[in-house]
Amino acid sequence: MMVFTSVPPREKTRVPLAVVKLTEQLSVFNPPELFILDAGKASILVTARGSRLTFPAFAWQSPDGKIISGDVSLSVEELISQSDIALAGLGTTAQDRLLEMPVILKLSASAAQSALALRLPVEWEIPLDRHEHINPLSQRLYHAAQPSLQVCGTHAKYDWQLAHTPKLKFRSLFKRQHLVFQLPQLGCWGAGTPVKCRHSRKMVSVKTIAPVPNFQEQKAFVLFEKKNAVMSMYEGSRHFTSFHVPACDPATIIVYGVYEERFFFGTTKLHPRNCLETVSMEEIQLTVFLKKLEELIH
Repeated sequence: MMVFTSVPPREKTRVPLAVVKLTEQLSVFNPPELFILDAGKASILVTARGSRLTFPAFAWQSPDGKIISGDVSLSVEELISQSDIALAGLGTTAQDRLLEMPVILKLSASAAQSALALRLPVEWEIPLDRHEHINPLSQRLYHAAQPSLQVCGTHAKYDWQLAHTPKLKFRSLFKRQHLVFQLPQLGCWGAGTPVKCRHSRKMVSVKTIAPVPNFQEQKAFVLFEKKNAVMSMYEGSRHFTSFHVPACDPATIIVYGVYEERFFFGTTKLHPRNCLETVSMEEIQLTVFLKKLEELIH
């Protein structure tokens, strides 16, 4: 009989904002859950937001292919809202298609200060009662990969790609229905479906106006009001751009950045007919920024 161990998360810690790696510092608003697993045993864990992960025994291997049998440190980030996604610096696009993603899972693991990989797949169960607004029959599994479209003068970005998986699988546990996926590797995974839009798509650019000369880091996103979807905008020298933006749903553009440990934020509504918008940015406290972001979404 297979033995499973349920592992509680470690206490979450918060770190102050720094100029370097802005989006990593913003993760203080949604810090990852940290777990310790016994690699020699099958393990089940449940995240704070309800996802259930099952790891087979001896599922881990080192970079040189050695099977791991000791303790494994596992980091789990579960993103379920537009604010989660934007704060993590992510988006929900697959090449020229916008995706609606009710949940995104980011997994990383290490042992003896060395990054690990999976040698056996992990089972990811998503509780449907936590995501009542989605149609479970339309959900597909996506994983993050390098995009086929590269834009000159911008930082490297990832793209969502449809994973090759078997038919949809459902499971009832403790009178709760779960949607079940198999994850063959660590990294960033999402359950989602393409956004249907009968109207045209367009390229949208935004120019920022700020009281400082240049930001050490700056990011911009398009948040759609009627869908849990986010477009990460490509950064140019003086502006941001997104391609294939659906004109069928109202949306808001947000921009945030950091300059000499000062945080700046700006926002504007995306007009259905406009292809160029201007955003004025102002210095703001992080707690106020988070409150304004939540107000925009809700």
